[in-house]
Amino acid sequence: MAMSAAAVILACGTGKRTMTKNSTVMIHEGSALESGKVSDVITGTDNLKKLLTQTNKILGEVTNKTASFWKKLSKQDTYLTAEQSLEYGLIDEIVEDKSWK
Repeated sequence: MAMSAAAVILACGTGKRTMTKNSTVMIHEGSALESGKVSDVITGTDNLKKLLTQTNKILGEVTNKTASFWKKLSKQDTYLTAEQSLEYGLIDEIVEDKSWK
């Protein structure tokens, strides 16, 4: 299972990006816990917004989808099958997992 930042690393991989047919990728909107002075909280929130925008742009570029597609999909925890991951451009190929046979 690739979750959160690992899903972005998977999508940005070089070479052939593969998943076994029973694997899952989870994507979601970033989150942070801010505390301290109001100015620190505002700065942290602004930085998180920039990071989310940048992440969605990167996913859009490597998958040939739009940044808004990824923004909408990541509003909540979203679990993608291998087939969906292939369809959405996160991976290039679904491979058979022979390790359990």
